[in-house]
Amino acid sequence: MGIRDSMKALGKFGIAGKVTFETNDLMWAFIKAHKGVKFEHNGNARAIWYSIEKTTEERQGAAKMSAIIRGLVKRLMDVHGKDETTARRTIDSDYKKGVIVFKDTPSVIDVDDDAGRAKPTNRKRIIQKDYFTGAFEVLVPARGMEEFKDFSWDALMLEANAEGKERS
Repeated sequence: MGIRDSMKALGKFGIAGKVTFETNDLMWAFIKAHKGVKFEHNGNARAIWYSIEKTTEERQGAAKMSAIIRGLVKRLMDVHGKDETTARRTIDSDYKKGVIVFKDTPSVIDVDDDAGRAKPTNRKRIIQKDYFTGAFEVLVPARGMEEFKDFSWDALMLEANAEGKERS
């Protein structure tokens, strides 16, 4: 099955355990094959389940990205009257790289016979995480965008870059 010799639990009454796979490929194959699956044990259909834990740094980075995105979506909803779904689709992100992009959808749809495919979405990188410091920063194009005119970028970045802040 690709699992190494050792499977570990925290003790007789432990609620967590550890499985080590021989290779990363085997681990990912297991995860993909068992997505959302619960395993039966002693007649209980949901007795055993698994989850993938993020590191502390990954959780903190995701929380910061989420806070920034919520702030941007709220701005688009409050000031520009966009519904939440449309506002969320306008903001794209890469949590791992710490990049946030504004997607400007074309307002004109080509219906000509020559238009083989839709015009590409115009994307502007507006926020990114500094590789060395890990701090998020607003890029110049964002400050000049009409959608975020008079937006308090500094307050948003201050909140996102706050160390050890408890979020509720």
